[in-house]
Amino acid sequence: MTETVMPPDILAQLKPDFIVPLVAVLCHPTNKQETGSIFEVGGGHMAKLRWERSKGLLLKPDDSYTPGAILSQWDKVKDYSSPEYPNGVANFAELLEEAVKLSPSKGGQDPSFKDKVVVITGGDAGWVYMLSWLAYFKTNSSQSRTCILPALLQIGRQGRCE
Repeated sequence: MTETVMPPDILAQLKPDFIVPLVAVLCHPTNKQETGSIFEVGGGHMAKLRWERSKGLLLKPDDSYTPGAILSQWDKVKDYSSPEYPNGVANFAELLEEAVKLSPSKGGQDPSFKDKVVVITGGDAGWVYMLSWLAYFKTNSSQSRTCILPALLQIGRQGRCE
């Protein structure tokens, strides 16, 4: 993949063979704690990366939780001035307790999907995401649109083509 952009002498130092020692260390029976980590490996360099989470945005989970409400406060979503360094997912139970106490979110201009293609993934849950997407825009969009989903008629409940 990089043969066209890097000289051969550099590529020789970036062989997959040089990743194998790290894999061996991670798989070794003495490794009792290193799991679920991300490593950057190449050119003799090896480093463990860590997750960094912004403080984020907390909105009331009700009808005011819209794309426009998120966009109007997007700066909070990406603000790393007070980061957290998690070793797992956020405590959503605590966040939900806080969120339900909030006032409804202030709206903003919803994004336009006119002339756009939206790809929805998520394994079997992708079916639910797609139906939620369609329901949201059926009830919340003033944009005129025609949804053409020819494969929808052939997709079974499990999200598989029949």
